[in-house]
Amino acid sequence: MMFTPVLRAMAAVSAAVFVGGTILSGCASTQSDAPAFPTATAPIGNPNALTAVATSEERINDAIAALDGIVQQAMADTGIPGVSVAVVHNGEPAYVKGFGVADVDTGAPVNADTTFQLASVSKPVGASVVSSVVGTGEVSWDDPVVTHLPEFQLSDPWVTAHTTIGDVYAMRSGIPHQAGDDLEELGYDRMQIIERFRLLPLSPFRAQSLYTNFGLTAGAEAVARATGVPWEELSRQRIYEPLGMSRTTSVYDEFLAQDNRATLHVPEGDAWVTNGNRKEQAQAPAGTVSSSANDFAKWMIMELGNGSFAGTQVVAEAALAESRVPRIVSEVQTDPAARTPDYGYGIGIRTDATGRVRYGFSGAYSAGAATHFTLLPSENLGISVFTNGFPLGTAEGIAYEFLDRAETGTTTTDWYAEFAKTFSGALGAQAPTPAPVPSNATPAAPLAAFTGTYANDYYGPAVITADGNGGLVATLGPKQTQIALIPAGGAEFVTPLPDGSGVPSATFTLTDGTPDTVTFVALQAPDNSVFRRAN
Repeated sequence: MMFTPVLRAMAAVSAAVFVGGTILSGCASTQSDAPAFPTATAPIGNPNALTAVATSEERINDAIAALDGIVQQAMADTGIPGVSVAVVHNGEPAYVKGFGVADVDTGAPVNADTTFQLASVSKPVGASVVSSVVGTGEVSWDDPVVTHLPEFQLSDPWVTAHTTIGDVYAMRSGIPHQAGDDLEELGYDRMQIIERFRLLPLSPFRAQSLYTNFGLTAGAEAVARATGVPWEELSRQRIYEPLGMSRTTSVYDEFLAQDNRATLHVPEGDAWVTNGNRKEQAQAPAGTVSSSANDFAKWMIMELGNGSFAGTQVVAEAALAESRVPRIVSEVQTDPAARTPDYGYGIGIRTDATGRVRYGFSGAYSAGAATHFTLLPSENLGISVFTNGFPLGTAEGIAYEFLDRAETGTTTTDWYAEFAKTFSGALGAQAPTPAPVPSNATPAAPLAAFTGTYANDYYGPAVITADGNGGLVATLGPKQTQIALIPAGGAEFVTPLPDGSGVPSATFTLTDGTPDTVTFVALQAPDNSVFRRAN
């Protein structure tokens, strides 16, 4: 396995394209007979809930009726194998349908019960689990993580003592961007990763949004510890079972055991090919939930119902409302005319072009999944879109076109093109630049001199051996992950790609001609990526 930033970029892309928002209380829906531009004397209820762009039940129903064509056109344009869509309105499923195939090799069709891996949409689902525990008084969003999880230690003791469950769910703790993701790829488990946070430098506390899967996971683990129930089972007990989400799980192996499930796909030339499935059990609260359109519709109904579902208060209204308060700017806007999106606790919050507040999230695996949901509380309306293809912005485009039609009666822009730019731009900015693999490049010392064990507190040891073909192999982590190292001249080495090109992978330092350190370029924690020779 080769490390590449592309594989870890998807969480950042998901953060960049999420849409969301919530109206907490006293919100008045714009009625179908309301004037397009209400006067100051109009009975608007909460002035902050007013939108000057009226909608209607007819307009929403027209948007629902257009969904078949919206999805089919999006699939025709991209070739994405399978799509699953759910729309809920006024406390009921209004549209639940599957399109295409769950697996291009078997041809199994997608239906409303096909289970998809949700990727980062797991975060807001997990936030509802935490809200359920907050609502019973077992924990508070303001509890320090370390109170319930003593292993949670950061490099600054003061920040350790003050980082709350809410802080890590709002991505504002100062834990570095995507910290721990590459440790998961190497095979480290949840607590092994969390315990290594103490080795990471911190950004200023509560000053900016830094997307951290394992920071959020630490908060979830603290909640689980407080209840004495493992996170995966806690999610089942507090949310999935009460809502009747029988095909939803936070356990990857349970997803894998289901017959009617979607396989991940990636583009290859002009075709889409299967790519297996992605296991992320270590970060289950942040990225492991799997669900179907029918099941997720129930969760959206509960969210729009302020914690109530089918007459039962599943999550305390006040605890759920607390999670939806904007806590940190999630995307800094330099354009003074642009609206600023925020994070709540595990959910994105945004004001749309009509002035309505939305909340939601996007999820993605570069291995071949893209998911999205948006809830529009003012209209008691929500949509989820799950796909089993490499993220191109299609899930977001479908949702945005639907909401555009529901709110304005028309499509105001080419959302697919806009989101495609977002995804390609974010990936391109983080991906290494391939180049031809040098032939017969001369290393700074004989290859045998580079072999040995190199120690690192954060990543563990790297064992470098000769591959027998003029190159080296570095082996790291519990999975014994191997990184191929091909001499690029001097102290530089590259890793070959399937197309014959290569990307920078390792740089050695030498003292008197003897290698004594190695830095792996693609490892995520630059302050901890230097390995020192141990033998």
